[in-house]
Amino acid sequence: MATWPTTLPSVVLADGYSERPVDITIRSSVDVGPAKLRPRYSNMPVDFVCPMMFTSAQLDTLDAFYESTLGFGSLRFDWRHPRKLTAATFEFLSRPDYQPLSGTYYLLTLNLRKWP
Repeated sequence: MATWPTTLPSVVLADGYSERPVDITIRSSVDVGPAKLRPRYSNMPVDFVCPMMFTSAQLDTLDAFYESTLGFGSLRFDWRHPRKLTAATFEFLSRPDYQPLSGTYYLLTLNLRKWP
């Protein structure tokens, strides 16, 4: 499994950060009474929005990691949980968005999913 490059930042900015568990419940209608509920999985994935600050050189490294190492985001990678700081497995939900700030700095938004 690929690992988040050590040359890239691992600190997530608090402003704009979010962590949202994915709803894993399936509702099935029945002839009489309340709907039947059951979980889809035995473990729950969690979606993250992670704003981060990168330099232009780090942005080039991230592009290479996303495109070459992860096959344009189709593969999972190991990284540290932004809040718990423990090892976790992630995948990109979309290509990273970025906007220039000043000089060679960029504000990136990573949309990730953590798998148990």
